[in-house]
Amino acid sequence: MSHPPERVAAVVEAGLLVTRAYFPLRALSEQVLRPVGSSTARMAMLRTLAHHGPLTVPDIARMRPVARQGVQRIANEMVRDGYLCWVENPQHKRSRLLALTKEGVARYQELEALQLQWAERLAARLDPEAVRDASRALRALRAAFLEALEEAEGG
Repeated sequence: MSHPPERVAAVVEAGLLVTRAYFPLRALSEQVLRPVGSSTARMAMLRTLAHHGPLTVPDIARMRPVARQGVQRIANEMVRDGYLCWVENPQHKRSRLLALTKEGVARYQELEALQLQWAERLAARLDPEAVRDASRALRALRAAFLEALEEAEGG
């Protein structure tokens, strides 16, 4: 079997490393959030709505990209818990918008503060320039992955 060109091998390695970094990051996030009754999925929902404002469930699913049904399940739980609410969508009568409540804003701020605490501990172990370089590379990879995903879906 021949070896792929260096450029292709670098993309494959980067993809594997993203996965290898993602799972411990998610596990760490869950350890931080679980004791206060939250999860990475709930934090992601709060963060998305805090940064983008009210959105439909399909919009959130496309942004992440994840299954709409999973987003709907988390949305329903968080509405029941008082962190999110449904608001009318002037663009579409049947697809309401999901928005943060006052409690949701407060919860997001609380969870973000917790994540910043452990991020500070991690930052002390890492070279800031290397982290900035990695962030630039990850943004480029994400853009390429999303473009490839859109092509694969026929878009």
